[in-house]
Amino acid sequence: MFGSAADAPAWPRAARDSRLLRGRRRGGCMSAPQRIRLRLSIPADEYLAYYRHEADQVMARSVDGRSIQFPASALRRYVTRGGINGLFEIVVDADNRLLGLERVGD
Repeated sequence: MFGSAADAPAWPRAARDSRLLRGRRRGGCMSAPQRIRLRLSIPADEYLAYYRHEADQVMARSVDGRSIQFPASALRRYVTRGGINGLFEIVVDADNRLLGLERVGD
């Protein structure tokens, strides 16, 4: 979902949500990075909101049901004429900062 709720496009269920994924550190020690899988289906015309500076974040629901928000710019290299489609894996640190994003399947 891009921008405000009023401007929100109607994305498929697997690619919509409005909450930020939040995590915790345990016992003050650093935990290993988390790998979160999500299926995205974003039409190209909706991703154009990023280029028009109308949105800068993507909100989605992971395969296991967690909500996640990340910068739209992380998807730039996966945009095709048909948009952004496929199974992706996001890697975040203990503070839920984005470390990486990779397409892992269709």
